[in-house]
Amino acid sequence: MRNVNLYCDSVALTDVELLCLENELIDELMANNEFSTFFYFKTSSRIYQMYKKMLVSKLFSQSELVAYHIVDKAQNGNFIYKSIYDMCENLNISRKNLYNILNDFESKGVIEKEQNGVFLIKDNDYLKKESDKVKMFFENEY
Repeated sequence: MRNVNLYCDSVALTDVELLCLENELIDELMANNEFSTFFYFKTSSRIYQMYKKMLVSKLFSQSELVAYHIVDKAQNGNFIYKSIYDMCENLNISRKNLYNILNDFESKGVIEKEQNGVFLIKDNDYLKKESDKVKMFFENEY
């Protein structure tokens, strides 16, 4: 906004059109209290979520983050991942570290790899204990 580079990438999952607003129109919109309140609320909420995601990688181990991700995304005692790349991107973790953590969980009998990206959760209590602080952090409301 306002000719300032935000240094970010945006990836669309569908076809989109980019809308650019002239500064005069933005000034007019921001003069409207309802619009500016809504705009600042949405902007600050997004910044808060981005900061929270960045902070989580500093506060918790990668093992705790993977355990939380598995528990959070599990369905009927199974964890199914569609893409290791997406999982690594979401967790801000390398594929090598992710595979090492999954292999460690498997060697401890916590999960069991099946076919086509499916892991059977064998010890849900272990995963919940490993991820309890991450869960508390993410579910904290202000």
